[in-house]
Amino acid sequence: RHETQIVSGFLAARAWGADAVEVGYPLRGRPLAAHVQVLDELSAARVYITGVGVSDNHTVQPWTLFTNRMASWLRAASSAAPDLCAAVKAGDVFFGDPHLFSPSGDFLLDEAGESFRMGDVVPTAPRTVFFRARVTGVRPGDFFVVLHNGAEIGRGSGFTGTAGQAVMPIAIEAGDWVRAEIRGPGEQPI
Repeated sequence: RHETQIVSGFLAARAWGADAVEVGYPLRGRPLAAHVQVLDELSAARVYITGVGVSDNHTVQPWTLFTNRMASWLRAASSAAPDLCAAVKAGDVFFGDPHLFSPSGDFLLDEAGESFRMGDVVPTAPRTVFFRARVTGVRPGDFFVVLHNGAEIGRGSGFTGTAGQAVMPIAIEAGDWVRAEIRGPGEQPI
């Protein structure tokens, strides 16, 4: 499969200097789930890499109608390069579709005890961690999905408003990873 070939090529080339994998939509030739699969397979091989949104549009049609519109969002003190770089290093970055997920919204994944935040690769020994996901800017009916090492381990019911929070205990070991997604109708990650 195409996604497995990408991962195999990446590992065979020992491309350890790569920082990110571009994550798109169908006009990149694959559905979003296939792009995320690349991230999951790399993580399973203990290669941790960031997904980067692809908001560029090389057509003349309105960007709101373009299907390849996953943008990387990050939380920074300002738009100056040092602040943007610091935000990326801190893990305060995620990707989403600003036409489905409000640009004024926010999405955080951290430990309920605040010892680490979204973007950290922390576990060094087996233990149970209480992960917390918080979101604003969603649409009523959207819902949380939580994955541990690529397997879905929990999902919430649909949001009734534009914000929500979930806390879930997860038993983790060294090298494990957790991802929280917001999905809309038809299971489409947003």
